Amino acid sequence: MKKLTQYFLDNSFVVNLLSVLILILGVLSLTSMKRDLITNWQSKTIEITANMTGAGPAQVEKYITYPLEKAVKDIQAISKITSESTQGYSRIKLELKDEIDDIAEIEQLAKDEVLAIESDLPEGIKDLRVRHIKQRKAWFNYYSIIGFDEQSDEHQNWLLNTKENLSRIDGIASIDTYNSTKEKHS
Repeated sequence: MKKLTQYFLDNSFVVNLLSVLILILGVLSLTSMKRDLITNWQSKTIEITANMTGAGPAQVEKYITYPLEKAVKDIQAISKITSESTQGYSRIKLELKDEIDDIAEIEQLAKDEVLAIESDLPEGIKDLRVRHIKQRKAWFNYYSIIGFDEQSDEHQNWLLNTKENLSRIDGIASIDTYNSTKEKHS
């Protein structure tokens, strides 16, 4: 060990050369490293939905939402159940406990519980689904453009060019545009 230390003390050029090489390798690694803004994260939410044309919110609640909630309420992995009953539509969200890793297993368990009571539900139910809500995109930014005229060719060309330029940036998955101030004309 003494010989190695003495060698580096006597040969400062070698020490400086190694330091520069390590610095260059570090910078190269940093610039070529892939960065992921969306981590490998999974939503721990299972959703149950059903449609029943012509049913009012009270009927949907009584004949669809409540029986479905009752069927899945005893699943141990669920931390919270929230539901929404509207005109002809029922939606139930099952939020799973943080320590649950096998979401597919809980999704299948919920499907089995729903299937077990499906014959007790009203006949007019359509699109009864149990599914794991998967996060595929993340929204990171929002820009508002004041004075944008949708009828103007110049404005439309500017928007298309801006979208094209933004989509070229590494890491941008998609760009969506919409007009939140659509005016209704009578």
